[in-house]
Amino acid sequence: MSHEQIGLDPVIASSQSRTSTYQSPILLLLVGLPASGKTALAQCLVTESPALNLDSFSRKWIRASQDDSPNRRRQEVEDLVRDGLLAGDNVVVDRMNFDARQRAHFLDIARSLPMPTQTWCIILNTSLSAIKSRLESRTNHPTITTAEHGLDIIDKMKYQYRPPHPTLVEGFDRILQLEDADQPEGGLWSPERLRALLLRISERGHREPVGGPRFSSAPALGGRGR
Repeated sequence: MSHEQIGLDPVIASSQSRTSTYQSPILLLLVGLPASGKTALAQCLVTESPALNLDSFSRKWIRASQDDSPNRRRQEVEDLVRDGLLAGDNVVVDRMNFDARQRAHFLDIARSLPMPTQTWCIILNTSLSAIKSRLESRTNHPTITTAEHGLDIIDKMKYQYRPPHPTLVEGFDRILQLEDADQPEGGLWSPERLRALLLRISERGHREPVGGPRFSSAPALGGRGR
């Protein structure tokens, strides 16, 4: 069984008249290699959320990014996630989240809160050719300063990169995969495309199998995984 994959354009029109019944805040973890489109999606969620007009989707979205935190430490991202969810905001975690242990730190936060929280994951399965093209044209990343630097990181991380698997239990309520064709040109997510994306993950995102051991973050492995 594979995670739900999407083609967004056909559902944009029908999604415009839909409203969401979800009321609890959303913790959305983005999973993907550098230049896979995580930051573009996260930033558009923050800027376009007032226009989504979909109940809990239209809550204020907060972007939690280790690259933009003062000391670039995971603990700072965790604090922002916790504070945002406690304030009733949706939070999107913009970092590689490259394996289950990295993701578990944030899922544990959601489970520890005194109110229900939806835990979602979007896996950006961006092709290496698209990633290379983006790295070559990108000039303003806070930590990856050249295309060569980015490709070197990818070469080192590709053997550690383990996105959620459809047969394993990590603690996500919904999981969705995005391919190259699912991402808008230039990473500019319009309110309509965001609305379609959020509706699709809420209605058709993969559900983890019932039962089985839940992964716990237990001892930390440090602050990598940006």
